[in-house]
Amino acid sequence: MAPNTALEDVVETLEKKLLDAASAAANNDEQDVVSTAVGRLHDVELHAYQMDGLKWLVHREQAHVNVILGDEMGLGKTLQTIAFISYLNAAYPLSFQSCLIVAPLSVLPNWSEQLGRFAPHLSVLSYSGDKEQRRVLQAQFALNPTAVLLTSYELAALDTSFLKACPSWSLGVFDEGHRLKNVKTQIHQTLRDDIQYERAID
Repeated sequence: MAPNTALEDVVETLEKKLLDAASAAANNDEQDVVSTAVGRLHDVELHAYQMDGLKWLVHREQAHVNVILGDEMGLGKTLQTIAFISYLNAAYPLSFQSCLIVAPLSVLPNWSEQLGRFAPHLSVLSYSGDKEQRRVLQAQFALNPTAVLLTSYELAALDTSFLKACPSWSLGVFDEGHRLKNVKTQIHQTLRDDIQYERAID
């Protein structure tokens, strides 16, 4: 029995080493992609806590878990989210589709400004305007989908059929996601049930 036990110990040790090596390689690949994504950002350097937040988002994404980003006001949740979109764009160059960002009308200009300033490599469509203007934007997006589509809760509820036309958004971002808390509301049904996302951030 002793020789077999010794052999089993050797096999178990080798298996652990192989798993450790695979884990280390995966971690290195992840670090490379995160570094690439952060390196694409323009005119900004993430603070250490923002890098920690980005890595946490990446880990949750790899575990296929949707998240709530609940940092205090002023700590750069918008920037962390933009960095995460940049990560998805770098990590999944072939399967990456568009990200849908839904935000209150009052903060849409801030989203647009930060996306343009910090992530000029990401194409953005600000979906707004009257019915005819939105029809033009819908046709434009259908022909040439952008990396990000940015719109308000009001227009998301109004133009659900357009947003549903995308088979699956790579990411759904809901700024002030507490608006979706009541499951009986139309906006909850629209954004939580009717539209498909691969992952989501509130």
